[in-house]
Amino acid sequence: MSAATIGAQMPPEIILDDVAAMAAADEHHRSTYAGIDGLLLAIEVISPDSEVIDRVSKKSEYAAAGVPRYWIVDRDKANTVEFQVLGTDSYAAEREPAPLAWLLNQPVPPLA
Repeated sequence: MSAATIGAQMPPEIILDDVAAMAAADEHHRSTYAGIDGLLLAIEVISPDSEVIDRVSKKSEYAAAGVPRYWIVDRDKANTVEFQVLGTDSYAAEREPAPLAWLLNQPVPPLA
């Protein structure tokens, strides 16, 4: 699904996350891209043609922008999720990887 499909206004050079969470905004700004600086969590779903981009390039961009959490969903048998939290300048494991099915049955963790 593209940003235009859901009515979001995005600069053309932006690479979209598979899933992202940002701080709440007022009604007027709800569908306007807040920029990478506004993200609280970025989630990427790995596919064979995007693995290097998701694991290296995007991860570096998010760390440089100060995005506090980065989760990677690996499309293995369990759809394993890697939970990473930003340290001084790079990401480190926040907890052990877990199956996506487990995550979907958990309460949403506080992000801010």
